[in-house]
Amino acid sequence: MRFSYFPNDARILYTYDRGGNENNHLYVRELDGTERDLPPGDKTKASFLGWSHDRKSFFFSTNERDQRFFDVFEMPIDTFKPSLIYKDETGLDFADISNDEKYIAFQKTVSRLERRR
Repeated sequence: MRFSYFPNDARILYTYDRGGNENNHLYVRELDGTERDLPPGDKTKASFLGWSHDRKSFFFSTNERDQRFFDVFEMPIDTFKPSLIYKDETGLDFADISNDEKYIAFQKTVSRLERRR
């Protein structure tokens, strides 16, 4: 499980899978203790990637569009309305984003089998 505290209040952002289904979701624990699933879906996976430099939004990835790939979104904490910032169609993994959000770094995992070729 990965988690983070909101920068200006006592809400918590975290990921886990329900019932061991290995489909991690991203959740917000609200101030009243209720849980909000971001984004919901039975077969989707989502991961917290980090906070924006100004701490007014955060980045997350999800395979909601296509189960093979993880698109990257930015979500403002005042509206919780996600904006797509990278549509993954190659299988790269998010590594980091610049403070001004102009550049995103990705990495590619190479298996032992691929290294032997």
